[in-house]
Amino acid sequence: MALSTAGLAFLAIGSTLDGGAYQKSLQAIFNRLKDIMDREQFQYQPVWGCSQSMVFLAILHRNTLPANRQEVADYLSKYAQKIMQSQTAEGSWCHTFEDVPNSLGYRGLVATTVMALQGLGPAQREGIDINQSVIDKAVNYIVISSDLKRGQIGYSDRKGQKGIPGPGRTAGGLMGLLAAAQDDIPLFEKADGYLRKSLLDATTGSRPASTLQGGSCLSANGCGMGGLVCRINWDL
Repeated sequence: MALSTAGLAFLAIGSTLDGGAYQKSLQAIFNRLKDIMDREQFQYQPVWGCSQSMVFLAILHRNTLPANRQEVADYLSKYAQKIMQSQTAEGSWCHTFEDVPNSLGYRGLVATTVMALQGLGPAQREGIDINQSVIDKAVNYIVISSDLKRGQIGYSDRKGQKGIPGPGRTAGGLMGLLAAAQDDIPLFEKADGYLRKSLLDATTGSRPASTLQGGSCLSANGCGMGGLVCRINWDL
């Protein structure tokens, strides 16, 4: 994740593979991501890193001159395939590529599922072939893990963890749904309202200021997601 996040920062200040102050740094990051894929050198809990790599490669592809885009598209497709193949039967993702319970017995988590969507959505918009059933199953997992009445996106689909309060998870869920062009489902509007209220409560001191991180995450990633997040009007 660190590599791709650094790459997004270099892209955000105007550097590309074709030029700019950090052109060499971006090339080095891209080369390393190629090595990771080609040599199967994935780190511990690789779903996180692969998902963030898709976000970076999608934005890199968009900002690369057409003559040089094909190699970026090829690796974006490889990362997308890796993520799609590791989706569980329930439509979720956990930390690893294998559909097996982790040390705590989880087969899937909302956090990793929305992260996967945050990568698959931009990849799809860059022309990568993404199986729509993968998106649909992931969205369904998020929905059944949520409190639809309150708009709270929960921790998992386990009993007692569906729809538990948490503006951070809800912010991440909104990002995932928006990235995958799923902002027209009923949960999105409810979750948007819940997050707005949570952020307003934070600014008046009734909640820890750390709850603002969700809004900050949405705003900051608006640049990396091609401005999609800016479609939410934050009238704070």
